[in-house]
Amino acid sequence: MSRHSPAARCCHGMSGGRCRAPIPTSTCHSWTGWPHSPLSLTRRRLNCSRSRAIRGLRSRAMSSMPCASGLRPWTPRAKLNASRREEPMTALSLDHFNIYCKDLAATVRFYERYVGLRDGDRPPFPFAGAWLYAGDKAILHLVSESGRADQGGGAIDHVAINCADIRGTVDTLKREGVKFDVRKVPARPLQQVFVHDPDGVMIEMNFWNEADIEEVKGYDPMTRARAPLQPA
Repeated sequence: MSRHSPAARCCHGMSGGRCRAPIPTSTCHSWTGWPHSPLSLTRRRLNCSRSRAIRGLRSRAMSSMPCASGLRPWTPRAKLNASRREEPMTALSLDHFNIYCKDLAATVRFYERYVGLRDGDRPPFPFAGAWLYAGDKAILHLVSESGRADQGGGAIDHVAINCADIRGTVDTLKREGVKFDVRKVPARPLQQVFVHDPDGVMIEMNFWNEADIEEVKGYDPMTRARAPLQPA
């Protein structure tokens, strides 16, 4: 047999007897046996797609399962930050504010008399205090200042409470000699009455959609927005 005859050619197209496993020429050119035939390429693509799908399923399953230590598998920080941005925490509403007071009884009377809050049920804490309610919600917690260790408060300027009957409120404050100030919010149907409680905390009482009272006429928000409270 000639060294260059078709029968001596190997599957790699080499001649001269260099390949130890020569195969017939018909097999070399077969569409099913040729390494780069369309059928072989299709099979490899299908196998790669199947492997990628299996790896994806395994990765998702592992990420949802706790480790033996009870901890979740490691997740890149960027992925965690992205998930936090997609699901932000939601604030629902202001629950209450807390005030330390020197004279608990006098402070309770002030808020009941001039703000319209009601002294109500309070858990049996081991320190003196009171919970004042607006309707069925305890929005103001008072704590006696005796034994107080911290100062709190910081830069808090005032506390705002929605109220009703501005005319009756102002008349009561005038009659009893309580210092107050009346203001009107520009471009809003809102009038405000400001007073200080016995411990110096400024209280803003908001009255929405009520007829303007005489005291608020001629109010200039540019000159009186932060003016001190006027005597009754």
